[in-house]
Amino acid sequence: MYKSNTIKDHNKLEEIPFENFRVIRLSKRWDIGIFKDARWIEESHEKVEQVEKVALLFPKENGRISKESDEILKLKNLNHINVIKFYGTTYDLENKTEMFVLQLTAESLCEYLTIDSHKFDQTEKLNIADKLNIAIDIATGLEHLHYNNIIHGDLHSRNIFIDKNKRALITNPQIFTVINKSSSMDLMRNKNKICYIDPRLLNSQKQQPDEHSDIYSLAIVMWRIFSDKEPFSDYENKLISLVHEILLQNKREEPTKDTPERYINVYKKCWSSNPKERLPFLKILSELNEYFVELNNWR
Repeated sequence: MYKSNTIKDHNKLEEIPFENFRVIRLSKRWDIGIFKDARWIEESHEKVEQVEKVALLFPKENGRISKESDEILKLKNLNHINVIKFYGTTYDLENKTEMFVLQLTAESLCEYLTIDSHKFDQTEKLNIADKLNIAIDIATGLEHLHYNNIIHGDLHSRNIFIDKNKRALITNPQIFTVINKSSSMDLMRNKNKICYIDPRLLNSQKQQPDEHSDIYSLAIVMWRIFSDKEPFSDYENKLISLVHEILLQNKREEPTKDTPERYINVYKKCWSSNPKERLPFLKILSELNEYFVELNNWR
């Protein structure tokens, strides 16, 4: 919608006029930190207003943002329908503040699935094909990051978002590196994050996230999509026990009763304790897309 107006040079970011934004309030969300909740309003050639929700995020240092730095250019050029968009920068002349402009969606995957689980009308609930499509979206976005040599390292249900078209979008971790607004919380105090993290990372501080650890996290997300709760919800106050069982007993969540066996087989291979046995993205997407096509043919 806005790409042609915002980005005109492959080697530089164009500044978006601050007057195009209607700031609603100063907000804070644990996944992205403190930001200005705003609406981006532009008129089309037909004089019809187009509006998009955006977050105006402050950079890690005061002053003007270098629009030609390598980090910024990586963000600008990473464009994919399943990755949260980085539009560019804007400058508030009155407050002498430059900010990053980031796509903002209303609901995280966790919130979206929680709302769905409380729907009484079964016809309004997500069906198998809907859930499978969400899994495909997430895997596709993650594969795109890896194609661009970016390891996510922090994938979980609260930093994956669902837009108005039921499309899933993942965050780009480089955004938070550049603006110094990490989506991470204290690992050992956050049960929700522990559940999604590759056991190798829990076992050693020297182990760095890699493609295999992202695939493990994807497997837990795939489990969550077909569940009405977060993984290991009965371990809320037993984090040490949970970590112990994950590391020493290879503990994993049990599949929910309505989850298709074919789907289960995919995510179980992805959360193998041996990272080399985890499915590569090419195989994951092949399996999920093939199953999705079959489901639609059965309708």
